[in-house]
Amino acid sequence: MASISAFVNWAKDNGIKSPHVDVAETEYAGHGLLAKESISNDGMTLVHIPHNMLITATRAIKNNLELCEALSKIDEEDLETFVRLPQQERFTLRLFLALQKFSSKQKSSFWKPYIDVLPSLDDIRKTSILFLDDEGSRTLDGTGLSMPLRAKRMFLKQELEVVKTAVEWMTFDMWLWANAIFWSRAISVGSSNTDDLGYDTVLLPFFDFANHSMDPTIRWEPTKDGGIDLTPLDRWRGNELFLSYGDDKPNQELLYLYGFTLGWKPSMTAPFANFFDMQDPASQVKISWVSQLKRPVIDTLGSLAIKVAKSEQFPLIELRVVILLMNLLEGHIDEISSAIPAQKVAPSMADHIERYKKEELQTSYTALEKYRDQLMEHEYVVAYIAAQE
Repeated sequence: MASISAFVNWAKDNGIKSPHVDVAETEYAGHGLLAKESISNDGMTLVHIPHNMLITATRAIKNNLELCEALSKIDEEDLETFVRLPQQERFTLRLFLALQKFSSKQKSSFWKPYIDVLPSLDDIRKTSILFLDDEGSRTLDGTGLSMPLRAKRMFLKQELEVVKTAVEWMTFDMWLWANAIFWSRAISVGSSNTDDLGYDTVLLPFFDFANHSMDPTIRWEPTKDGGIDLTPLDRWRGNELFLSYGDDKPNQELLYLYGFTLGWKPSMTAPFANFFDMQDPASQVKISWVSQLKRPVIDTLGSLAIKVAKSEQFPLIELRVVILLMNLLEGHIDEISSAIPAQKVAPSMADHIERYKKEELQTSYTALEKYRDQLMEHEYVVAYIAAQE
């Protein structure tokens, strides 16, 4: 990574004010923002990023002939109109990043000091799950990230084909790098028309070195001149400045967008596959088999659910299914570590994948455990167990 001091000097020379803050290495997450001195909570501004240092899609194309020519080849629409469309705004910024990083024509770019301190392609390969190929992505099979990961890679490959009509030398790894950098660092600041630069999504040099915490110590807020300020929150502690990337983001989303997980999360999304998939011929066999048990009139999956739910034995059936699922999850949790193919996954990424998978399974197990306890108190289940003793 290029000199951080060169970047800080460039930022200062171009109006970014950070008298109380340094960019410095952390023990766990590359670089971060650290306070130079004790911080008060009286509304002081820790960092001010002026409007001219917000990288918007409209600003990205200014004085950038290579980017303008590429976008013109991709779409014949007026560039000023094109880059203001929400989807194209994000596309433009990702293409801007890719060209700034990998094109020989951008060596004297105004933004070079910022681009030079962004994580390298090798760094991102070690953290972003989007770099997992078909074999590596099998480490996520059975989780809620498996299908989104494959779908995203397919979408990005299709996007790359469009990009290559204008930039023939662009590779998939380069496009993945630009995508990972954009989604892990860009923020939505809401529509603005300051200086006729309408925008919603921006990249913020200096600001984006702030690391994530579920207990943040700073926040950002827009200023009247169209810039961004970082200010302290009441719960100040230590000397590192932490932002929240989203209080309710589960490890699933943190891993997908940012390449890391946290050791503890209060919430988690735990998907379950349906027992019956109506697109699967095997499901029709299952329904046919169930319908013959006591010859009920079952025409649809809905009618089957109604019949089963009305059964006196339904709580006992539920309990049996819950216990079976809990036994399966216990075994699956124990097998996770050995299931990761180390030769295809960087060790640091493997650790986060393992944590995410264990959390997803453990969350499901805890929910099942709670439901099991409820079912154990049902009068039919209590009577059935008593009859067996």
